[in-house]
Amino acid sequence: MSSELTSSLKNLNINSEEKKKQPTIHCGDLSLKTTTADIKDLFKDYNVLNTFVKKTPNGQYCYAFIVFASEKEMEKAIKDLNYSVLHGKEVIMCKYDPAVKIHGEGNIFVSGIPSTMKASDLNSMFSEFGDIITCKIATDANGKSKNYGFVKYRTIEAANKAVEGCIGFKVDDNLIRVEHYDPKKKIRNSEKKQVFTNCFVKNFPPSYTEEDLRMLLEVYGEITDIYFPLKENGNSVGFACVNFKKPESATKAIEECHDKQLFTKEEMGKSDLFEVENFYIVKSDKRKSRIESIADDSVSSLAMGPKLKRNLYIKNVPAFFNEKEVLNVLSEFGSITDFHLSVDHTSSDKLYGCVCYSTVEEAAVALEMSKQVLLDGNQLELSIYRSKREREIESAKRDAISIKNHGLVKEDEIKEFSEQDKRLNAAVLSISKNYEKDFGKLNVVDSKEFSDKITRKILSVTNISKREALIEDKSSLMLYIDMTLKGVFNFKEEK
Repeated sequence: MSSELTSSLKNLNINSEEKKKQPTIHCGDLSLKTTTADIKDLFKDYNVLNTFVKKTPNGQYCYAFIVFASEKEMEKAIKDLNYSVLHGKEVIMCKYDPAVKIHGEGNIFVSGIPSTMKASDLNSMFSEFGDIITCKIATDANGKSKNYGFVKYRTIEAANKAVEGCIGFKVDDNLIRVEHYDPKKKIRNSEKKQVFTNCFVKNFPPSYTEEDLRMLLEVYGEITDIYFPLKENGNSVGFACVNFKKPESATKAIEECHDKQLFTKEEMGKSDLFEVENFYIVKSDKRKSRIESIADDSVSSLAMGPKLKRNLYIKNVPAFFNEKEVLNVLSEFGSITDFHLSVDHTSSDKLYGCVCYSTVEEAAVALEMSKQVLLDGNQLELSIYRSKREREIESAKRDAISIKNHGLVKEDEIKEFSEQDKRLNAAVLSISKNYEKDFGKLNVVDSKEFSDKITRKILSVTNISKREALIEDKSSLMLYIDMTLKGVFNFKEEK
């Protein structure tokens, strides 16, 4: 079956020849409450031959295809019904055409969109510049606007007019920024005018040693120290911290090297199928900044979903697709720097994997546009990659909620420590000096009071097995302490 597939978007088909030949509307990102009866009722006044409503296996997305008796009938339905509201969500319609790339020369990226604006408003705003295939405003899981969206024109000329015609354009005092979507675009990080000497470095060859990195960067000034962590096999973990003697040396190294392609595909161990990530060197955050960032991210991800990244999970790929075919599909959204595909052991007829795009914007496009992609009738599923630390944070929060809901233990009810509790308390006490600056936040005066208070908080949001793990793993224990100090567990000061 794989031999019948070609390496183009023609593979993104509905597995019915009827839908390929007959005029068909695609309705993407429908409310999960949508049923076939809803769609049939919406199109009841039109000559519809068939209706298909599908949901992804994980229940994350719902989409539909409506097959019409004639092109004229289909176009009339789009004109009359596009952006109709169904179960609280706009129904965004477009003609289904596997030959039309999901993005390309006619695609523009729109940011600064007011939260009150709907996709229909976006369509009205940009339709004066040319024929629109489809447009969409990105939303979160609760349907709240992310304040950016995409408009796909039928021609590059129309896209050019939109970009030129919207310079300085405002809606409700919001400056609307319009640009051509460019998958090759890179994010350039500029450091503020600060005095610093320590730099964080990554995206160098996997075979690099500390001495190789020193030789690369010491041309910009004397290096006093390099932190170059290694894996158990002796290879680099993929990042390092370089401390220059003078601030101007660190600034010069960033100006000359950051976001530059310093290495070849061969040096980086990359296949010709992948892009080489540009060298990365920026001002290194201090430990306090890293802790605040971790806690901020944890609060953000728990409240609003995972933070957008370049790395995405891939799911629901039919097992007969090979890596190159899937890679060709994913490459339509932007430049890929890494990619891996494996057999899903929970479902032998499916594949899963990871893909890394060169920019966050490309990953955002992939997340939004992949909802329209079918692989032999299977909805391609992309989701944000989560690190081990992020999974630990989520697990911690779930434990806390579960224990709170079951009323197993309350912080103010803990009068005496058990033997395990005492071991946990001792572990907290052993690292308490790292948190002396935070004693005032908790209204404690010494390490003993700090460790007692933190221990009670941890006991109130963990089970026995989790506490044992924290006793054995200080890095995880520090994560819980950092989360507590940042308010992830809604720490309340004792009076």
